[in-house]
Amino acid sequence: MAFEVQLAVYDLSHGMARQISAQFLGPQFVVDIIPHTALVVFGREYFFGGGIQHEDPNQLRQMMGMRPVQTLSLGRTSVSQNQFEAWCQSCTQNGRYTAASYDLLKRNCNNFSHDAAQEGLKLGQGVPEWILDVPRKFLSSPMGQMVRPMLENMQMGAGGGGGMGMGGAAPFANATINSFSASPPPPAAAVPMVNPWANMSAPKSKQAEDIKPKAQTAPKSTPILDSFCKALLSEEYKTIALCTKKISSSFEDTADQEVLQSLGQTLTNTEKLKSQEVKQVTQLILSKILQPAKPVVTFALMLLRVVILQSTGEEDSAKGCLEWIESQLSNKEAGAPLSTHAARSMAWLTLANAASLSWWTVPETLIEAAFVDWTLDSQPRPEVRQAAAAFCYNKVLLPTATADDKLSDDRVSLLCASLESIVEEPDATTRLRRLLVAARILVPKNSRDWVVLNAKSLMQDLGFPEAIKELQTKAVTGGDAQKCQGLAAEVLGLLQG
Repeated sequence: MAFEVQLAVYDLSHGMARQISAQFLGPQFVVDIIPHTALVVFGREYFFGGGIQHEDPNQLRQMMGMRPVQTLSLGRTSVSQNQFEAWCQSCTQNGRYTAASYDLLKRNCNNFSHDAAQEGLKLGQGVPEWILDVPRKFLSSPMGQMVRPMLENMQMGAGGGGGMGMGGAAPFANATINSFSASPPPPAAAVPMVNPWANMSAPKSKQAEDIKPKAQTAPKSTPILDSFCKALLSEEYKTIALCTKKISSSFEDTADQEVLQSLGQTLTNTEKLKSQEVKQVTQLILSKILQPAKPVVTFALMLLRVVILQSTGEEDSAKGCLEWIESQLSNKEAGAPLSTHAARSMAWLTLANAASLSWWTVPETLIEAAFVDWTLDSQPRPEVRQAAAAFCYNKVLLPTATADDKLSDDRVSLLCASLESIVEEPDATTRLRRLLVAARILVPKNSRDWVVLNAKSLMQDLGFPEAIKELQTKAVTGGDAQKCQGLAAEVLGLLQG
């Protein structure tokens, strides 16, 4: 049996690394994040923090108060959970990965994730080199050289730490986490290494400190942004007849065939279904197509994306279809239900339509999956990236914000992810939609005369105005290129005003 292995990448600086490193280390030593990594496999999250530890991923993230900024698939392993945990136990017993063996450069949490992936789980890849290189990059700077003796003394005097910035850091201070122990725990007097980056915050100007309200009047007109005040919906009805024909042909029961064809004809003629009819369609799709994962999944999703717009939220089968999509998005193996670009694109279009409905609460796992599928490095197909970006845009559009709205964790994640590496996106439509996500967090759709200062400050602190400025000049393909450049100018004006 093979098990999926994922690398969870956290940013211990909470988005402030670029600004902090640029100011304190110099522009040639800028780092994008202060990374902590962990391996997610067997339903557990394994990491090096005061020793090798493991916990339920959701519980761990609640205890840490943060979520991964990126989740990478490392492949599948045939190593069993018992075999892997025996490897972890051996690393503890031989002193390789213990609280006392922590080394900022050679044996931190990221080194453990790398070794655990390649040695413990026998995978062909581990932690990306740029993550492993962050400590060296930091310590090679003038500031890093100055503080290196202090950090080394902290390690020696405290009996080690656990993972890069994780050992003894605040998120784990009161947590009860499973660990692999070779000996009794150290006495209470032993204090783990302090995370040297944990409490850093971006420098604030006096002008910023004097600002009391969370919103301010927008200084410039934004006609392009104003034109995007509705959800991006995929509601093409011309394909319904084809979809119902393809789907019904896979049914063995003629009664099911007749029901689906009749409902399809009703939807084609009136573009409207009653709640009971929505229930019938979604039950057939869920029980006869999705759960058995038949080859006509793409046609089923093509029909479902339209049907879901008719749902009142009272149909359990409609919710079941959305839950099935959520469960399948992480499976990219050849032959998996959503492994083809057509099926994956239709899945995101269905979720984008659902995100426009007030009754559906978007799960956080879908937001994380969207970040993977709208990024060029992990998703080469532009139609999939476009659909994932539409989903995120509809997510931030509803519900609308108020003038004194605080940025929620998911909005902070969406804002940062939407602009991170956006200049590398070659498709104009994807680029436009990702920029719209940030723009609608900055200026909520229910107001044209104020911006959310928390969003504005965050974008400025992270250096995003420079990236947005580059969007005005860098050539891209697609019919939305001019619109994207115009929107970039509007957003830049809001940030500079």
